[in-house]
Amino acid sequence: MGIVLLYAAYEHLLHSLVRGLLEAAVAIRSGNRRLKTGFRVAAVVNQLQSISDSRGGRVRPNTAREVVRTLDESRGCTVDVNWFPDDGTHMKRTQVSSFFDLFDLGDPASILREAWDRLDTIVDERNAIAHGRRRADEVGRQYTRQDLLCLVDLWEQRWLEVAAVIEQRTYDRSFFRSPR
Repeated sequence: MGIVLLYAAYEHLLHSLVRGLLEAAVAIRSGNRRLKTGFRVAAVVNQLQSISDSRGGRVRPNTAREVVRTLDESRGCTVDVNWFPDDGTHMKRTQVSSFFDLFDLGDPASILREAWDRLDTIVDERNAIAHGRRRADEVGRQYTRQDLLCLVDLWEQRWLEVAAVIEQRTYDRSFFRSPR
């Protein structure tokens, strides 16, 4: 069960970090046109999803113009704070990399260190349990009690470092804005 809890904690933290960044981008009261690329994506994600969902997924000129207008001409901020940049990997390392890349946060592996190497394994083991391919006790037997305690401590320490680094990097409102 410890593996499932590690995954749940990591998934919740990543979603919370994204939401926190998006809420902070809205809070600085900067228009879409002044935001960095990752936040601009969040500003038009609903329009892009609408295009993707439309019949044939064709981009009509008027629709394209509206997306560009939302980004370039809007003085308001339309960042969707409920959006999560899901890359389809179900929370594997590439999901963390996508998040860090999108918001220009640096290299997650350098912060997570040894937890980075364990991330995909934790996700795979959690998914095996969640989807009924393996029982929790089967996965749990791979670990001693001490192994799990060390893994929990490591997980907590590294993910708290991630949160601290993000807080430090985003402290100033200039983090959210494109350079002029």
